[in-house]
Amino acid sequence: MRTLRSVPILILALALCAGALDRGDSGVPLALAQLAELTASDGTSQDNFGWSVAVSGNTIVVGAPSAQISSNAGEGAAYVFVKLSSGWKNMTQVAKLTPSDGSSNFHFAYSVAVSGNTIVVGADPGNGGAHAYVFVMPVGGWKDMTETARLTTANANTFLSVAISGNVVVAGAPATPVGSNFNEGAAFVYVKPKNGWISTTNYAAELTPSDGINGAPSLGWSVAISGNTIVAGGIYATVGSTVYQGAAYVFVEPTVGWKTATETAKLTASDGQYQDYLGEAVGINGSTIVAGAPQHAVSGTSYLGAAYVFVKPTNGWTNATQTAELTGSSCRFGFSVATSATQAVAGNQPGVCNEQGATYVYRRPMTGWITTSKFNAKLTAADGFVQDDFGTSVSISGATIVVGAPKSGFSPGAAYVF
Repeated sequence: MRTLRSVPILILALALCAGALDRGDSGVPLALAQLAELTASDGTSQDNFGWSVAVSGNTIVVGAPSAQISSNAGEGAAYVFVKLSSGWKNMTQVAKLTPSDGSSNFHFAYSVAVSGNTIVVGADPGNGGAHAYVFVMPVGGWKDMTETARLTTANANTFLSVAISGNVVVAGAPATPVGSNFNEGAAFVYVKPKNGWISTTNYAAELTPSDGINGAPSLGWSVAISGNTIVAGGIYATVGSTVYQGAAYVFVEPTVGWKTATETAKLTASDGQYQDYLGEAVGINGSTIVAGAPQHAVSGTSYLGAAYVFVKPTNGWTNATQTAELTGSSCRFGFSVATSATQAVAGNQPGVCNEQGATYVYRRPMTGWITTSKFNAKLTAADGFVQDDFGTSVSISGATIVVGAPKSGFSPGAAYVF
C-alpha cells in the first residue's frame, strides 16, 4: 500500500492538475494522481458506464447497465480492463461481458465484483428474477464472452448487489420476502464446487435479519465480503423507534461452513436519524467495516451524508455503534464506500444537488480510526462538470482507487483510476 506522506514532485504536480488534493497528517499538501480515464469502445449516450466499478490487483471491471446490446435497449454490459506493463495510462478494454439470457431493460452490470481471475455481475431487471453471473478468465486471458455460470434461486427477487472473495459469492436480494415479511431481504451465499463454477439454483446459505419481523430492512441492498465475514446493508432497518435509519448486518462463517442463519451482529450509528439509509453502501477489509448513510444530516444540513467505520472488537463482532464517523463536504456523501487495510474511500452522488461529484479518501491514523471531517484526499475528474455523478461507485485494491462517473445527461459515462 502506497503511503501518502511523500510523493515525488512530478507526480505531485500531475495530481494537483487533476484536482486530487491530499492534506496529509503533517498538513503539507500531498496528492493522488489521476492515472487514467476509462471508457467503453462502443459507448453511446446514457449507457451509465461507471454506475458500478470493481478492482482487484491489475483487473478493473466497469458496469454499464443501460447499454444497448443488439436490439435490446438497456440490456447492459460489463467491461474489463487489465493494467499494461507500462501502467494504467492509455489502457483500453480487453473484454465485454454480456449475459446469455439478456433482454431489454435487463440492466446487467447494475453491480459488479472481481476477485483474482473471477468476475461476478448482478442484474436488475426490475420485473423480478434473481440472477448473478460468474465469469472465469479463459486460459488465454479475458475476451468478449457470456457467463461461465449463472447463479439463481427461486427464493429471491432481484439480486441487486454482488460480492466475491476467493471461492465464495454473495448476492443481495433486498426485495425478498422472508415468510410473511415482505421486503425483509436476504443475502445468498454460493460456494464454488470442486470442479469449478457451474450454473445452479442451489445456494449454501440464506442470510436474513433477526429483526425483519418488526419491519422491512431490505437486507442485501449492498453486500461485501472479506475472508469468512460478510456484511450486508439494510437501508430501511428500524433502530429503536427510528424507522429507515438503516443498519449493517454482519455474518461470520460458522466452523462447519456457510449455512442459513441470522446475523452475528447489527451495526448502527449512534447519531442515526430517520431516513439516513445507513447501509446504502458497505465495504469490508479484515476487521474493518465501512457503511455509508448518504442522507444523514450533518450539523443540521440535510443530505450531506456520512460514512461510519466499525472495527471488530477483540472478542469478535457484536451489536455496536461506530468506532468513527467520517464526513466530507459534498452532497449525499457515503452513497458509495470502499476500504483497504489502511484507508476508507467514500463517494457522493450529487444528482439532487447542483455540484460536481467528488470522492474522499481517509487514512487511518496510527492510533486508530477517529471521527473527523478532515479527509486526506478529495478526488475529482480532470474533465468533470456539474452533476457528472463522479463518485456514484468506488473500489479500492492496494494503492489503486477506481471511481465511476455514469454522468447525468447524454454522456456514455466514464471510470477514473487514481
